Amino acid sequence: MMQVAFIQTNLNFLENSNIEITNITYSSYSVIEDSKISLNMEVLENYGSSEIETVPYTKFICIFSLLDFYVDKRISVYINNHELDKALTYKEKYKKLKNNQSTASDKILTEIYRLAVFIRNNITHRIENVLFSETSIKVTYNLEILEMPKSVLNIFYGIINIYLRHNQHINHVYILGILGKLFNDLKRGITSFKDNYNQPLENVSIDYLLDENRNIHTNVRYKIEGDQITFTNLSLRSDYRATDLPIILDNIEYLIPQESLDEQNSISLEKIRDHWKYCLNLPSLETLYSNLKTDA
Repeated sequence: MMQVAFIQTNLNFLENSNIEITNITYSSYSVIEDSKISLNMEVLENYGSSEIETVPYTKFICIFSLLDFYVDKRISVYINNHELDKALTYKEKYKKLKNNQSTASDKILTEIYRLAVFIRNNITHRIENVLFSETSIKVTYNLEILEMPKSVLNIFYGIINIYLRHNQHINHVYILGILGKLFNDLKRGITSFKDNYNQPLENVSIDYLLDENRNIHTNVRYKIEGDQITFTNLSLRSDYRATDLPIILDNIEYLIPQESLDEQNSISLEKIRDHWKYCLNLPSLETLYSNLKTDA
């Protein structure tokens, strides 16, 4: 518990410093008629500029330290929840992660740690090889290189933030969907990457890829026929595809991504109960409803 409190306290400190980072956001909408949509209020914020943004090396080392601490805890799980009896090098930690990949989240974490260690080692030992500009980061060492736009670096930070914030539910289909989408964005956005492993970042297969900028549909209508539930008042606008549909079945809350529906806007009750139970480290549905104010 002390380790969790350490991560939480330091993460809160960074977020209260208003750092720039890709984050999960929520807005609301309700369908009044087929052609009318009322909008919206963001309830989770993307963070903006602050003093720490003027010292990107410090920002990176702070975030890396939390990631490294988190990786230590993950590795302790691999050795039957025992504390590490000796300090491992970053390379040894990476190999531990690589050799204990049982889930998609394990694979993504391994690749994120690989990138993070590459940047960290250069900042610590060869800081002149690391260039943060207003638009990008570039790291070069001999034949090794990493280059990506700043927007992609923020995605990288956002993925780390998800592991730290949502560790308890990191393998929930919903969180995995957002994690997988951001990881794909990261891979596509990296301009150049070659490290001493001389291998591209691993591909990770995830069933549902979910956009991190979500909409909450606040007046969902649906009908149940047999084992199928069909939603009857969804927006046809493509920019509202990334919508979550909150419902309650048998006094249990569910949050169903529109992306999981078929072409008839239907989904089986079995799949809802198996995948989309609302049990995440996100605002409760009650909080969402009270905070999401729509224009009538």
